[in-house]
Amino acid sequence: MFQANVFCDELTPPDWMDTGRTRPVNFLDIWRTPVNLGREDLEAMKGCMNEEELQKAERFHHHDDTIRYIIGRGFLRRLIGAYLNLEPKSVELSQNRYNKPLLASHHNFHFNISHAGDWVVFALSNYSTGIDIEPVDLSFAYQEVVPQFFEPSEIGYLAKSASPQRSFFKIWTRKEAFLKATGWGLSDQLNQYCFLDGRQAIPLPEAIEPGDWEVKSFIMDKKYYLSLAFPAAGLQPRFFNWEVLEIHPS
Repeated sequence: MFQANVFCDELTPPDWMDTGRTRPVNFLDIWRTPVNLGREDLEAMKGCMNEEELQKAERFHHHDDTIRYIIGRGFLRRLIGAYLNLEPKSVELSQNRYNKPLLASHHNFHFNISHAGDWVVFALSNYSTGIDIEPVDLSFAYQEVVPQFFEPSEIGYLAKSASPQRSFFKIWTRKEAFLKATGWGLSDQLNQYCFLDGRQAIPLPEAIEPGDWEVKSFIMDKKYYLSLAFPAAGLQPRFFNWEVLEIHPS
Protein backbone atom coordinates (compact mmCIF):
# COMPACT_ATOMS: atom_id res chain seq x y z
CA MET A 1 0.00 0.00 0.00
CA PHE A 2 1.30 3.45 -0.94
CA GLN A 3 0.74 6.71 0.88
CA ALA A 4 0.49 10.45 0.24
CA ASN A 5 0.80 13.23 2.79
CA VAL A 6 -1.96 15.78 2.24
CA PHE A 7 -2.34 19.13 3.99
CA CYS A 8 -5.92 20.45 3.93
CA ASP A 9 -7.08 23.90 4.89
CA GLU A 10 -9.64 26.57 4.06
CA LEU A 11 -8.85 29.80 2.22
CA THR A 12 -10.39 33.21 2.54
CA PRO A 13 -12.62 33.54 -0.56
CA PRO A 14 -10.56 35.22 -3.34
CA ASP A 15 -11.74 38.36 -5.10
CA TRP A 16 -11.06 36.96 -8.61
CA MET A 17 -9.41 40.24 -9.57
CA ASP A 18 -6.09 38.93 -10.91
CA THR A 19 -5.19 40.37 -14.30
CA GLY A 20 -2.38 39.89 -16.78
CA ARG A 21 0.79 40.19 -14.75
CA THR A 22 3.71 37.94 -15.65
CA ARG A 23 3.03 34.28 -15.06
CA PRO A 24 5.56 32.53 -12.77
CA VAL A 25 7.46 29.47 -13.98
CA ASN A 26 5.51 27.27 -11.58
CA PHE A 27 1.90 28.39 -11.77
CA LEU A 28 -1.59 27.40 -10.69
CA ASP A 29 -4.23 29.55 -12.35
CA ILE A 30 -7.94 29.23 -11.61
CA TRP A 31 -10.45 30.63 -14.09
CA ARG A 32 -14.22 30.88 -13.81
CA THR A 33 -16.98 31.72 -16.25
CA PRO A 34 -20.73 31.98 -15.63
CA VAL A 35 -23.12 29.94 -17.74
CA ASN A 36 -25.35 32.93 -18.48
CA LEU A 37 -23.13 34.29 -21.24
CA GLY A 38 -24.50 36.25 -24.15
CA ARG A 39 -25.09 34.70 -27.56
CA GLU A 40 -22.04 36.42 -29.06
CA ASP A 41 -19.71 35.01 -26.40
CA LEU A 42 -21.15 31.51 -26.76
CA GLU A 43 -20.74 31.64 -30.54
CA ALA A 44 -17.10 32.68 -30.06
CA MET A 45 -16.55 29.65 -27.84
CA LYS A 46 -18.26 27.36 -30.33
CA GLY A 47 -15.87 28.73 -32.93
CA CYS A 48 -12.99 27.20 -30.93
CA MET A 49 -14.50 23.69 -30.95
CA ASN A 50 -13.95 20.93 -33.50
CA GLU A 51 -16.71 19.23 -35.45
CA GLU A 52 -16.93 16.21 -33.14
CA GLU A 53 -17.42 18.48 -30.12
CA LEU A 54 -20.05 20.55 -31.89
CA GLN A 55 -22.00 17.42 -32.76
CA LYS A 56 -21.80 16.20 -29.17
CA ALA A 57 -23.09 19.57 -27.94
CA GLU A 58 -26.20 19.12 -30.09
CA ARG A 59 -26.97 15.70 -28.59
CA PHE A 60 -27.62 16.91 -25.04
CA HIS A 61 -31.31 16.78 -24.11
CA HIS A 62 -31.19 19.79 -21.78
CA HIS A 63 -30.22 23.26 -22.91
CA ASP A 64 -28.26 23.95 -19.70
CA ASP A 65 -26.10 20.87 -20.32
CA THR A 66 -25.39 22.07 -23.85
CA ILE A 67 -24.29 25.48 -22.57
CA ARG A 68 -22.02 24.00 -19.91
CA TYR A 69 -20.41 21.71 -22.47
CA ILE A 70 -19.82 24.54 -24.94
CA ILE A 71 -18.21 26.64 -22.22
CA GLY A 72 -16.24 23.69 -20.86
CA ARG A 73 -14.73 22.84 -24.24
CA GLY A 74 -14.74 26.17 -26.04
CA PHE A 75 -13.31 28.27 -23.23
CA LEU A 76 -10.85 25.52 -22.31
CA ARG A 77 -9.50 25.59 -25.87
CA ARG A 78 -9.24 29.39 -25.73
CA LEU A 79 -7.34 29.16 -22.45
CA ILE A 80 -4.92 26.50 -23.65
CA GLY A 81 -4.40 28.39 -26.90
CA ALA A 82 -3.58 31.59 -24.98
CA TYR A 83 -1.16 29.88 -22.60
CA LEU A 84 0.65 27.81 -25.22
CA ASN A 85 0.34 30.19 -28.19
CA LEU A 86 -1.73 27.69 -30.17
CA GLU A 87 -4.76 28.00 -32.40
CA PRO A 88 -7.63 26.81 -30.14
CA LYS A 89 -9.02 24.40 -32.74
CA SER A 90 -5.59 22.81 -33.16
CA VAL A 91 -5.34 21.80 -29.50
CA GLU A 92 -5.25 17.99 -29.32
CA LEU A 93 -7.14 16.77 -26.27
CA SER A 94 -6.72 13.19 -25.11
CA GLN A 95 -7.33 11.22 -21.91
CA ASN A 96 -5.54 8.72 -19.70
CA ARG A 97 -6.70 5.19 -18.92
CA TYR A 98 -9.02 6.58 -16.20
CA ASN A 99 -10.58 9.04 -18.70
CA LYS A 100 -8.89 12.11 -17.22
CA PRO A 101 -8.57 14.75 -20.00
CA LEU A 102 -5.03 15.76 -20.93
CA LEU A 103 -3.02 17.34 -23.72
CA ALA A 104 -1.64 14.89 -26.26
CA SER A 105 1.53 16.85 -27.04
CA HIS A 106 2.28 18.97 -23.92
CA HIS A 107 2.88 16.63 -21.00
CA ASN A 108 4.03 19.41 -18.66
CA PHE A 109 0.82 21.41 -19.04
CA HIS A 110 -2.10 20.23 -16.93
CA PHE A 111 -5.73 21.27 -16.66
CA ASN A 112 -8.92 20.25 -14.92
CA ILE A 113 -12.56 21.38 -15.16
CA SER A 114 -15.62 21.33 -12.94
CA HIS A 115 -19.09 22.79 -13.35
CA ALA A 116 -22.14 23.18 -11.15
CA GLY A 117 -25.14 25.47 -11.15
CA ASP A 118 -24.23 28.89 -12.52
CA TRP A 119 -20.47 28.32 -12.96
CA VAL A 120 -17.80 26.48 -14.88
CA VAL A 121 -14.33 26.56 -13.30
CA PHE A 122 -10.93 25.64 -14.74
CA ALA A 123 -7.54 24.90 -13.15
CA LEU A 124 -4.35 25.19 -15.24
CA SER A 125 -0.84 24.44 -14.02
CA ASN A 126 2.52 23.00 -14.91
CA TYR A 127 1.76 20.42 -12.21
CA SER A 128 -1.07 17.91 -12.08
CA THR A 129 -4.06 19.55 -10.43
CA GLY A 130 -7.70 18.87 -9.64
CA ILE A 131 -10.67 21.16 -9.09
CA ASP A 132 -14.23 20.54 -7.94
CA ILE A 133 -17.17 22.84 -7.29
CA GLU A 134 -20.53 21.96 -5.75
CA PRO A 135 -23.53 24.03 -4.65
CA VAL A 136 -24.19 23.82 -0.91
CA ASP A 137 -27.64 22.24 -0.61
CA LEU A 138 -28.79 22.69 2.98
CA SER A 139 -31.59 20.15 2.44
CA PHE A 140 -29.26 17.43 1.15
CA ALA A 141 -29.67 14.10 3.00
CA TYR A 142 -25.94 13.57 3.50
CA GLN A 143 -26.54 10.79 6.04
CA GLU A 144 -27.39 8.43 3.17
CA VAL A 145 -24.02 9.00 1.50
CA VAL A 146 -21.42 9.21 4.23
CA PRO A 147 -21.23 5.49 5.22
CA GLN A 148 -20.05 4.57 1.72
CA PHE A 149 -17.79 7.52 0.94
CA PHE A 150 -16.60 9.12 4.21
CA GLU A 151 -13.85 7.96 6.55
CA PRO A 152 -14.90 7.38 10.22
CA SER A 153 -13.25 10.55 11.58
CA GLU A 154 -14.97 12.58 8.85
CA ILE A 155 -18.31 11.11 9.88
CA GLY A 156 -17.59 12.11 13.47
CA TYR A 157 -16.72 15.62 12.30
CA LEU A 158 -20.07 15.94 10.50
CA ALA A 159 -21.92 14.73 13.59
CA LYS A 160 -20.42 17.61 15.61
CA SER A 161 -20.72 20.28 12.93
CA ALA A 162 -23.07 23.22 13.44
CA SER A 163 -23.76 23.10 9.68
CA PRO A 164 -23.26 19.48 8.59
CA GLN A 165 -24.38 20.02 4.99
CA ARG A 166 -21.76 22.76 4.49
CA SER A 167 -19.15 20.55 6.11
CA PHE A 168 -20.20 17.66 3.90
CA PHE A 169 -19.66 19.63 0.69
CA LYS A 170 -16.31 20.95 1.88
CA ILE A 171 -15.02 17.42 2.42
CA TRP A 172 -16.73 16.02 -0.68
CA THR A 173 -15.15 18.59 -3.00
CA ARG A 174 -11.76 17.91 -1.43
CA LYS A 175 -12.08 14.21 -2.16
CA GLU A 176 -13.16 14.86 -5.73
CA ALA A 177 -10.42 17.42 -6.38
CA PHE A 178 -7.69 15.12 -5.08
CA LEU A 179 -8.85 12.12 -7.07
CA LYS A 180 -9.17 14.26 -10.19
CA ALA A 181 -5.63 15.55 -9.64
CA THR A 182 -4.25 12.03 -9.43
CA GLY A 183 -6.18 11.07 -12.54
CA TRP A 184 -7.97 8.14 -10.98
CA GLY A 185 -11.49 9.58 -10.91
CA LEU A 186 -13.99 8.31 -8.36
CA SER A 187 -12.84 5.34 -6.33
CA ASP A 188 -14.46 2.66 -4.19
CA GLN A 189 -11.84 3.51 -1.55
CA LEU A 190 -13.11 7.01 -0.76
CA ASN A 191 -14.10 5.94 2.76
CA GLN A 192 -10.40 5.34 3.47
CA TYR A 193 -9.36 8.90 2.60
CA CYS A 194 -9.56 11.54 5.34
CA PHE A 195 -9.66 15.17 4.17
CA LEU A 196 -10.24 17.02 7.43
CA ASP A 197 -8.28 20.22 8.10
CA GLY A 198 -4.62 19.62 8.88
CA ARG A 199 -2.07 17.09 7.69
CA GLN A 200 -3.42 13.69 6.68
CA ALA A 201 -1.68 10.48 5.64
CA ILE A 202 -3.80 8.98 2.86
CA PRO A 203 -3.43 5.36 1.68
CA LEU A 204 -3.34 4.98 -2.09
CA PRO A 205 -3.76 2.04 -4.50
CA GLU A 206 -0.65 3.09 -6.46
CA ALA A 207 2.28 5.46 -6.04
CA ILE A 208 2.07 9.10 -7.09
CA GLU A 209 4.75 11.76 -7.41
CA PRO A 210 5.31 13.88 -5.47
CA GLY A 211 4.23 12.38 -2.17
CA ASP A 212 3.20 15.68 -0.56
CA TRP A 213 0.02 17.50 -1.63
CA GLU A 214 -2.12 20.46 -0.66
CA VAL A 215 -5.91 20.68 -0.77
CA LYS A 216 -7.46 24.14 -0.44
CA SER A 217 -11.17 24.93 -0.05
CA PHE A 218 -13.24 28.09 0.00
CA ILE A 219 -16.77 29.36 -0.44
CA MET A 220 -17.43 30.92 -3.86
CA ASP A 221 -20.33 33.19 -4.73
CA LYS A 222 -21.73 32.61 -1.20
CA LYS A 223 -23.33 29.25 -2.04
CA TYR A 224 -20.68 27.01 -3.63
CA TYR A 225 -17.79 25.08 -2.16
CA LEU A 226 -14.73 24.96 -4.39
CA SER A 227 -11.68 22.81 -3.67
CA LEU A 228 -8.27 22.58 -5.32
CA ALA A 229 -5.72 19.78 -5.08
CA PHE A 230 -2.11 20.22 -6.19
CA PRO A 231 1.43 19.12 -5.26
CA ALA A 232 3.12 20.90 -2.37
CA ALA A 233 5.57 22.73 -4.62
CA GLY A 234 5.17 26.30 -3.41
CA LEU A 235 2.34 27.03 -5.84
CA GLN A 236 0.31 30.17 -5.16
CA PRO A 237 -3.12 30.00 -6.83
CA ARG A 238 -4.18 33.00 -8.91
CA PHE A 239 -7.85 33.64 -9.64
CA PHE A 240 -9.19 35.07 -12.91
CA ASN A 241 -12.61 36.01 -14.24
CA TRP A 242 -13.16 34.90 -17.80
CA GLU A 243 -13.28 38.45 -19.22
CA VAL A 244 -9.55 39.08 -18.71
CA LEU A 245 -8.47 36.26 -21.03
CA GLU A 246 -7.60 38.61 -23.87
CA ILE A 247 -5.12 40.57 -21.73
CA HIS A 248 -3.68 37.54 -19.92
CA PRO A 249 -0.09 36.78 -20.96
CA SER A 250 0.42 33.86 -23.34
